[in-house]
Amino acid sequence: MMPTYAATVQPLRCGLSDRCYAFYVEDTPTILWTLYRDGCEVACQVRLVPSGIEVDIARDGEPVVTRVFETGDEALAWAEKKRVTRAAQGWGSLRES
Repeated sequence: MMPTYAATVQPLRCGLSDRCYAFYVEDTPTILWTLYRDGCEVACQVRLVPSGIEVDIARDGEPVVTRVFETGDEALAWAEKKRVTRAAQGWGSLRES
C-alpha cells in the first residue's frame, strides 16, 4: 500500500532576479513502520523533500540513516528491505511490556 503524501509547496524569491523563484516543500513525515527490541525502538518515516522522497531510519527518535530517492517506489522498496532485515535480527512489531 502506498502512503498518502500531503505537502505544502511554497514559492520563494531566490534573490537573483524578479523572475527567479526557489521552492521548498514542507511535509509532515509519515511513519511506515516501527519495530521494538530490548526496550529500544526503530522507526522508519518518509517525507517529501525538493529532491524527492526522504526516508529516515531512527533509533529511539534519533535519525541514524537518511536516504533520498527519486521515486516513491524506490523509497518504499528500500524501507521494506530495511524492515525485513531488522525483523530477521529479532526486532518485532510489538512493544515489550
